[in-house]
Amino acid sequence: MKRSIFDQLVADKNINIENAYGFVLESWKKAIIILDVKELERAKEILEKAGFEILNEEEMSAVEPFHYMKY
Repeated sequence: MKRSIFDQLVADKNINIENAYGFVLESWKKAIIILDVKELERAKEILEKAGFEILNEEEMSAVEPFHYMKY
């Protein structure tokens, strides 16, 4: 079975992905994946070094407001 890039980057560093989902923006020009991990800072560092852009909570609210609204 082919492994995802996230398996190769994060799971191989012994960071467990608890949950994940994704969606596509701008008519298939950009994709966003949400990862739920226990070692957030380590995962962010690994993914940033691999060239992924990490969005903060405010940026995510602008992209997908219904999931990131503060109630």
